[in-house]
Amino acid sequence: MYTVTPSFRDALTAPIRDVTIRVTALDANFVPIADITDPTTEGSVYVDVDRATRRTAQIRLINKNGAYTPKGGDYTSLGTNALFWWNKVFKIEYGVKVGGVYQYVPLGMFMVDKTEILAERGVSVLNIDGSDLWKRFSSSTFAAPVAYSKNTSYNTIISAIAASAGVSKINLDPLASRGTTEKTAQVPIFFEADENRGDVLKKLAADWNLDIYFDVTGYLVTTDMNTVNATLNAAPQWTFAPGREAIFLNISKSKSGDTIKNHIVVTGENDDNIPVVRGEAIDDFGTSTSSVYYSNSYSTTSVDEIGDRVKHITSTTLRTTAACLDLAKAELMKNRLVEEEINLPTIVVPMFEGRDVIRISEPDSDTDDNYFLSRFDIPMRSSSQQISVKKIQEVS
Repeated sequence: MYTVTPSFRDALTAPIRDVTIRVTALDANFVPIADITDPTTEGSVYVDVDRATRRTAQIRLINKNGAYTPKGGDYTSLGTNALFWWNKVFKIEYGVKVGGVYQYVPLGMFMVDKTEILAERGVSVLNIDGSDLWKRFSSSTFAAPVAYSKNTSYNTIISAIAASAGVSKINLDPLASRGTTEKTAQVPIFFEADENRGDVLKKLAADWNLDIYFDVTGYLVTTDMNTVNATLNAAPQWTFAPGREAIFLNISKSKSGDTIKNHIVVTGENDDNIPVVRGEAIDDFGTSTSSVYYSNSYSTTSVDEIGDRVKHITSTTLRTTAACLDLAKAELMKNRLVEEEINLPTIVVPMFEGRDVIRISEPDSDTDDNYFLSRFDIPMRSSSQQISVKKIQEVS
């Protein structure tokens, strides 16, 4: 959650709040060009932690006298003729009046996906669709094969791949809670020409149990998921309960067993990059071997109880059977789980970030627990927003 003052929080939960939106056009180095604080600005920002492009935006600006329309072929100028163009970035901020002055929180930094100008009888409207800076990876592929040697740190590899895609503003988790072998490559890592850099980063992050995304300030960041998962039982960053800090009209609570996998198959490559190595972990009865592990438990998620539900994982960073088996065991523990999701309307809380710890208390649905914030919108002119929170529960 973005840090704000106590008075800002109080203003959010007051019966009446005075809000405004500020849109700032910036160059590619985040140097401001111009601010737009027109009160007619409308739109929403959407956040989803399950997407590579975590934040997207749609905004609507009154284009008075064609002020934001590129003119005369001047598509590279840093002046007002090209405020919203492909080589620009725009920042959206949400302001709440506190003590007679607007205090702002960032909603994100975006690149332009699409612009649309609607003009009729002297009135012009500019609609802009934008996405966060993951867009820089969307068409970025390796021009030639790339290799990183054994014992290269994860952060060195991530920084190098990001820099090769033109991303220079990076703030990576130092992984202070991990030992050396848990934050360095234990085998050489290779990438072929034409592999997408963004896809590679997401795959590496998954292998290394990291979350990687662009934050609200436009920096590429990573988060150690080992640390994040341990925070669910910590003090929540926001609480929703009947009569407190919520438009608590209803909640929708669901549980799904579709996420349960009881048979994990992990394949990788050996040091010669030729034969495939393999490890399996199975929730059932059987005889474990050097490459197959059986949990041998009377679990309600065993193959005998619910059938053989297989999840396949392939990794170019795993080169031994033992490494594949270790990952398979870890994934089996994570996948014998039920996902619980709650959707509810709330007051607009503009400083939310994905994976914030949110407490939901609603007695009629037997809900009084902490959840991770997974999806939400931030409307610029509405007094309410929709959020989705999730938690994973182990099946006994």
